[in-house]
Amino acid sequence: MDKSGPKIYRKTFVSRYELSREHQILEYLGQRHAPVPPVVLSHVEMTYLEMHHGGKDLQEWFNSGSLTRQDILQAMAGALSALFVTAQLDVWHVDIALRNFVFQHIGPASGNRVWLIDFGNAICPHFALQKPLWMLPNNDQHPLLQTALTQDWQNFYKRHQLTEPTDWFTTFDVPRNIHQNDWIHGLLVEDLHLKWCVTAHGAGQMLLRASRKHPKLGAEWENLFSALLNLNDDKEARALLQQCLNRLQNASNTQDQIENHKTPRPRERAPMPESVKVPSVGRSEQTITKPEVPELITTQATGNHEWILGVPVFFLGSGWWVLDIGYSVQRQPISWLTQGTLLFILLISAIGMAGFLQQKNKIQWLVRVLWLHGIGQFILVFELWIFGMSLSSLIWLCLGPTLALAVLAFQ
Repeated sequence: MDKSGPKIYRKTFVSRYELSREHQILEYLGQRHAPVPPVVLSHVEMTYLEMHHGGKDLQEWFNSGSLTRQDILQAMAGALSALFVTAQLDVWHVDIALRNFVFQHIGPASGNRVWLIDFGNAICPHFALQKPLWMLPNNDQHPLLQTALTQDWQNFYKRHQLTEPTDWFTTFDVPRNIHQNDWIHGLLVEDLHLKWCVTAHGAGQMLLRASRKHPKLGAEWENLFSALLNLNDDKEARALLQQCLNRLQNASNTQDQIENHKTPRPRERAPMPESVKVPSVGRSEQTITKPEVPELITTQATGNHEWILGVPVFFLGSGWWVLDIGYSVQRQPISWLTQGTLLFILLISAIGMAGFLQQKNKIQWLVRVLWLHGIGQFILVFELWIFGMSLSSLIWLCLGPTLALAVLAFQ
């Protein structure tokens, strides 16, 4: 065996689901040159991944002592940069802690390298969760994350008719075998609508803990990190994270800064393999040496819900057209209820469509637009019923929004 090859870390998983999801996220990020360990091998039957070592985790490294102010700032800048890059790629690590970053000094020319690891507690729209995150709520988390985790576990206990803990913010036991066989979709933690705020809060808590261990950094950094906590605006959270990252990079003479609204571009050449090390995360591991193998090419999963909007729009428009013909045949003026309802639905639907097309979290806007169509459909059907249309025809007019909402609910 070639002793000069890169050191390999073997991470063993409890289930194939956990292995598969972490492998997919690591491959997705690795192909976009995010600062994560390169995957070398995935063994499904034995449920382990082999990846490059990345060095000491930051928690162990910060406790090692004899660190200079420059060392601390460089490590903080590397950790925040790794977190920022993965967030830009729509992978949101919700277990932000020093133990989930690994640090290694590459050499005088290359400086230091920080990787983000352990994506078992990450959310990503391209790789949906199928069971609750193996993570407990705690008071250090952003309030939105606390609430989502608590409600997901409450629903888990109710589904399986288990005795619920008296306090969800203290350690409680979760039956592992039941969790492994619990397949679910629509978890609340996956639908967090202020992901930059949650990320900024987690980063702020982590950086505050690190800075308080090393008072030599000064109060200016503690004030900067405290500003990341409990935010309620994603644009502000992202801007403050960028500002904090730039301050850390400037103070540590780090050159590679992340520009706003940009994600890393593919490199002309893949980086040369280097000796790396990844810390233990409480599961079995084994260090071996193995040549690097080429990355697997995977495709990015996407979702498209725009077509759902066309179904209720078509049925709603057809209903108003039928009603207009009825009024024309009976030589009656169009009622004020019809005119007012039509204008209201057109105005609100336009606002809803604008929000749907501009917002990143499109599902919430999609639901709002569909419910508005449902309200308009109800008023339309009521007026057609008064007008004398048969019940079977009214059912056909109601079918569009009902089918659209049903399709959305089961996706």
